[in-house]
Amino acid sequence: MGLALKMPTKQHGIALLSALVVVAITAMISARLLHQQQLSLQRSDNLFNRQQAYVYLQGVERWLTEILQTDRKKGPVDHKQETWAQQLPVTMITNGTLFGRVEDLQARFNLNSLYHDDGSVNQSALAQLERLLLSLDLPSSWGQAMLDWIDSDQQALAPHGAEDAQYLRADPAYRSADSFYRSPKELYYLSDMDTESYQRLAPYICTLPEPTKVNINTAPLPLLAVLFPDLSTSQVEQLHQDLATSPLNDLAKLAHHPLFKDKTPPDLAGLGIGSDYFMLHARAEIGQSLAQLHSVMQRKQQRIRVIQRSQGYLDV
Repeated sequence: MGLALKMPTKQHGIALLSALVVVAITAMISARLLHQQQLSLQRSDNLFNRQQAYVYLQGVERWLTEILQTDRKKGPVDHKQETWAQQLPVTMITNGTLFGRVEDLQARFNLNSLYHDDGSVNQSALAQLERLLLSLDLPSSWGQAMLDWIDSDQQALAPHGAEDAQYLRADPAYRSADSFYRSPKELYYLSDMDTESYQRLAPYICTLPEPTKVNINTAPLPLLAVLFPDLSTSQVEQLHQDLATSPLNDLAKLAHHPLFKDKTPPDLAGLGIGSDYFMLHARAEIGQSLAQLHSVMQRKQQRIRVIQRSQGYLDV
């Protein structure tokens, strides 16, 4: 009679435990690989959606180019009733939405208009800037510092100007630009500029590559009040409403507006009724991907070109 060989109970338990550990590790590795695969697929999907969204935004940019070309054929006057000024409603696209609006950048005060082409100070523009600052409860003295930032010399304007001698004492030290503003955010380099003050001023200023006139047909109410200081608050509101419903097609007619009866004729220096610079703000959302495009467009005769393009959030 033979003896049956039996695996000791302890060894049997160890073998079972080892098998369970192997199964558990295999399951963990499989789960991790599956998760990584899902993340990779999601990233690929998001990347594709974002690229597709950007293509839609380029389409909006092209649409605006055609609109601005058609608009110029109708004449040199620009106002809020024109096609380009109408906000593009939220439009459904494949698996997402598309939205856009166009802003007339000449409805803002151009900091690069502070000097004439011959290099002399544009006193009328400086006075407008100082009134704008005061209307926003900001120091009008900043106007001189803004002038000094772009002039070509190192002589600070008295009494509130600033040049390299002041900025080089900062930590870290820096120099003034001594050339046109390239971005409104350069104002942060001014000694006393803070975020709150900048955000208050930003909606009413721009930095275009050449001196420009303010289009009074599209200018916002606070800027009109700055441009026509002899009018009362209610009169400026009336003028703003009149320009929105019956825009001027001849700047000289402004002097004959009933609001200026028995008043000194308005100073037309730096004012206009047409625009050459526009900014497109467009947003496309596909799936979980969001793309935003901000394009500054210059119109010269029938030629439209993008002179600045940025993506993502824009705080000005």
